[in-house]
Amino acid sequence: MWSKGPGHEAGPHRCPQIPSGRCQLGSQYEGTLQEQQGNLDEAIKRYQFMADRWENVDAILQPQVSEAKRRIETLLDRKAREN
Repeated sequence: MWSKGPGHEAGPHRCPQIPSGRCQLGSQYEGTLQEQQGNLDEAIKRYQFMADRWENVDAILQPQVSEAKRRIETLLDRKAREN
């Protein structure tokens, strides 16, 4: 069942009622899948969602945030070269 609480609305970039950490990891995974399928705009959205939600996460998880931001920059560079 989809939660109706703030930050957990059903729809794109929303998560079922599960601990929020799993939600952000899911967004990172979805970003990777979208990237592999060549859907760069959607991949950027998924990585950005994860990075925004985990911006102030504990230090032990900051490498995942940094990786999401790195992927965003890489994809933006790739899009610029393709256009």
